[in-house]
Amino acid sequence: MNEPKEKKSSKYRPLPYEQMLSEGSGITTVKMVQTESFRHFWNYFLNLLNKEFFKRTVEILRKKYQVPRGGYEYFSKRVAPEEWLKKHGNKKYRHLHKNIKELYGCLELNNTNWIPIIEKYLFCYTITFNDFKKLLACYTEDNTKSKTKFSNQSHPISLKISPNASKREIIDYIQKNYALGIQPLQNKYNIKRPGLRTHRNQQINNFVYEKRNLGWKNKKIAEALNSKFKEIKKPTDISKIYQIEENRRRK
Repeated sequence: MNEPKEKKSSKYRPLPYEQMLSEGSGITTVKMVQTESFRHFWNYFLNLLNKEFFKRTVEILRKKYQVPRGGYEYFSKRVAPEEWLKKHGNKKYRHLHKNIKELYGCLELNNTNWIPIIEKYLFCYTITFNDFKKLLACYTEDNTKSKTKFSNQSHPISLKISPNASKREIIDYIQKNYALGIQPLQNKYNIKRPGLRTHRNQQINNFVYEKRNLGWKNKKIAEALNSKFKEIKKPTDISKIYQIEENRRRK
């Protein structure tokens, strides 16, 4: 097959760094992904785009598999654009995937997670942060979206750590991603469960126990809780809290 002549001025280029982070990635700020690990792989990908062998091979494959200039609209979960699959079918996709794996082998990338990235770039002319996720030293995952039989109720959030990740990379990821990537998931699933005592809950229990022992009525304690802790309790709740604390302190 003759190699296509490379045009010196093509408008079809990968999205710049900041635009890549904001489009289709679900990431609201650049700070969230500026870890050492991400910068390493992003810079590596930019170098890859400048390699003549890579550029020419991708252009040959786009022509061979009839990927239109400018590519398809970005997709996240499918293996290929739905429009392309309807036109060419799964058999042709398997041939394309085989060619991508051959390219991957020639580039000696040493991590099979590069394969879907190259494939996505071939189809869409762009990639997003989420495409890099499994290459990184660490990433956060919502277990409730996983098909694995994990204890999703008690531990709905996973911090995935590569066996090659260094202590510095792990700390760097948590420091830069906690407020924007980890804490929002914690808040999403932070539902108070019976029997789980927090410091605030214990303060309320102590308050109820002390005031009941001072002879306060349940209604008065409930009003005081609302005033002091902004916690709305019914008088019947006060009796239950007192009984729990009474039993706990007897042990």
